[in-house]
Amino acid sequence: IYFMLKQPPKVTYGNCVALVEDLGFKLAVKEAMEGCAKAVHLNYTFNWDSEKVERFCFGIEADDPSEIPFHLHPLMKKFVDETPLQSDSRKFLWGVAFNHKGLYYKIENDYNGAMIEFLGMGCKAGLDTYK
Repeated sequence: IYFMLKQPPKVTYGNCVALVEDLGFKLAVKEAMEGCAKAVHLNYTFNWDSEKVERFCFGIEADDPSEIPFHLHPLMKKFVDETPLQSDSRKFLWGVAFNHKGLYYKIENDYNGAMIEFLGMGCKAGLDTYK
């Protein structure tokens, strides 16, 4: 289940740490957890047999590749450098995903140059709806 954050600037490092701990997951390194405070959306994964959260991910927008912490995992840089894009946009979403076996990093591109803006519109629509 995806949740857009209505007010991403109000997310704090402490909120992120508390959420991960409350879900029973192991924390990422401090730098990655600080990145989580910039998340624009949260993803929860469940299975049909339990109410327990199986996976949790912070989705973080990067309007420029220089905003991605490549040193956290070498494949993120390779992906950013080599992924084909349909547009001139070099925007990406990276994430820290937690599960009961540990954590991993995610990266995806804005292939056609519209996804990041589309996510932003969804977030704005949520704000307008709940005013």
